[in-house]
Amino acid sequence: MFAELIISAIQTAAVSLLLFYWQRKQGKNDKDKKEITEDKREESLLTMELIMASAALSYANACAIERGCTNGEMQEAKRAYRRAEEKYKEYERKQAANRMNA
Repeated sequence: MFAELIISAIQTAAVSLLLFYWQRKQGKNDKDKKEITEDKREESLLTMELIMASAALSYANACAIERGCTNGEMQEAKRAYRRAEEKYKEYERKQAANRMNA
């Protein structure tokens, strides 16, 4: 009877430990998935910003060709592109640093 109690306690402890480690691993996996999703979201937003800046440059260029001279459109489009490009480069540097530390 006493041996059965000890065996039952050992089995309960073993199952509890297994569940504890499994749950801990699942929590880490969920955190990793959330980080990956956030990174993809940030990259998508930055990519869209670069695309919009490129479109603004194309539009300003077309207007300049049509008029035969540039105006504020071209300057603003160039500033927007430089801002978007710098944000994207910063994102890339952050990702490289994260990979090196992982």
